[in-house]
Parts: sequence; structure tokens; C-alpha cells
Amino acid sequence: MVGSQNGLYPNQCLYGGLGRNFISRHLVGATSLEDAIARATRSNQATGHSFNLASKFEKKLVNIEVKPAVDIDIDIDNETSTPTSTSPHVITHIPVGNSLFHANCYIYMDADADCSISAQHRMTRASELPPAESIGDVLNTLGDTEDKEYPIYRSGVGDDADTGYTLSTVLFNLEYGSNTNTNTNAIGSTTATDASVTIYLNNPKTEEEVHFKFNSLDIV
Repeated sequence: MVGSQNGLYPNQCLYGGLGRNFISRHLVGATSLEDAIARATRSNQATGHSFNLASKFEKKLVNIEVKPAVDIDIDIDNETSTPTSTSPHVITHIPVGNSLFHANCYIYMDADADCSISAQHRMTRASELPPAESIGDVLNTLGDTEDKEYPIYRSGVGDDADTGYTLSTVLFNLEYGSNTNTNTNAIGSTTATDASVTIYLNNPKTEEEVHFKFNSLDIV
């Protein structure tokens, strides 16, 4: 069983609730897809999340969107809020017959939340690509840079555009050997029970090295 997580940003959060890193760490102990869903959607969460969870043995992929219960009383003077409800609002989506692409925006859930221009561009570009039918198709999507202003593979294209960077890309293959990846860019790969996990530090489509700036320092 594998999973990934990205942040969603509701405009109201649950003061004193659990942060997303605590939830993702809790998921590591899941013993089934049902257990993982229960852990991902537990109550008292502080903010928003999207989870992709997949099980090789149950042959199912789900996407989960979570937002905190935000029916709260706020004391502005004392900078505190008291939740009147602690159950998260949850939507679980099971993709069928198509690719699933999720950036940092709510897609299935009605939520008062910010969606960055970068996320909007990336989701639009992904919708233009055909459904993935091979590992190469998946890597081509994750490494796509056709949108020169806000590409899916983020590479700090300019001060006035998307200054974020993709530091690594991870490919989970739950049918290892059935659709072999020939990309030479992989820096690490592990296999277990006929499945594999491969990590890419460079662009998985073009194999170009990552070159970015951090605090005015050039880093390769």
C-alpha cells in the first residue's frame, strides 16, 4: 500500500487541531486501505489535505480531500478559537478509467479555500494530456514543462511567475515488471512483493539536472 499527500489551504483553520505532518505520519501505521482512509479522515484536523492512497492487494486507488470543521467561535482579542465541531468534512473519490491529477486545490469538495495561480495552471495543463497508459506517460506528465509560466515540473522560471521547485519525483509501480521504466535518471529504487518505488532528483521526462537558487545560492 502506498500514498502521497499535498496541502490544501482553507481560509479558516481549526485552532489547536492536528497538523498535516502528524496525520501523514499516522498513515504509516495503516494496515489496510480502509484503515488508511480512517486515519486520513480522523477528527480534529487543523487544516486541509489531499491524499492519494493505493493498495496493490485490494486493487483500488482513492483520492481523499479533507477540510477542517470550521464552525468556530473566534476571540480576536485573545487570539483563540473554540471549535463547535471537531469532525473533518471529507470527500473520498475513486477514479475509474482515467488518470487522476491533483494539485493544491479542492476539486471535489466545496471549500472556502485559496487556489494558487500555479496550481490552476498545472491542473489545466494536466487535463490537456491524454490518460496515462504507461510508466513513460506518467513520467512525461510529472516532468511536463510546456506551460512556460507555471509548469507541472516546477523549476523557478522567473521572479514574476512560479518561483517554486520540484525537489524530487517519486514513482510507485504496483505492477512491477509489467511496464518497465527505462529512464536512467532514477537515483534510488526498491522492490518488494512485486512492486517498486523509484525516486528521481532530476526531471523524470527530460532527465535535466535541477538547478535552483536558495537565498541567492546556486544549487545543483
